Amino acid sequence: QPATADGSLLIFPNVAAMIASTSPDIIQGINIITQGYHVSGDGGGGTYIVEAAQPVDGFGDHDLNGGDAAILQGASATPLSYGAKGDGTTDDSASFQALSAAKLSITVPDRTYLITSKIDIRSDQSWTMENPLLIQDGITFTSIFEASDVFGWAVLGRTRCRGSLVTSADI
Repeated sequence: QPATADGSLLIFPNVAAMIASTSPDIIQGINIITQGYHVSGDGGGGTYIVEAAQPVDGFGDHDLNGGDAAILQGASATPLSYGAKGDGTTDDSASFQALSAAKLSITVPDRTYLITSKIDIRSDQSWTMENPLLIQDGITFTSIFEASDVFGWAVLGRTRCRGSLVTSADI
């Protein structure tokens, strides 16, 4: 059940609690805040709006009782708000990919992320790196990020990388 409800805002400790809720207050147009993705305070909290049933990706959008929760599009998001653990052992690739497909403004906090597949950068997308360690673990790809045929993108800040990365003229 929600931690608080004032008629226009529900607050849950994490995404699992939001999804499991059967609160009658979950109606279209209501805003929901999660205080974490996996557990409260894990850095993956987000602000959602309840919409009519839509296709959901299970990262930024979730099926709910009474509709679907869609993470608000205007704000910068982090891989943690899309389910990444940032523990260095859990594969966070799917969270990075879903985040990249959904957001133009992305912040990557100082955590250790295991990446096992390439992450595409979109046109006009901005990645702000807050000193994360990206561990590339895979032999089927040679770069973590790829910006092919896209324009106006930026990767800002400090990033540490570890793995079998390859440097060449096309990477």
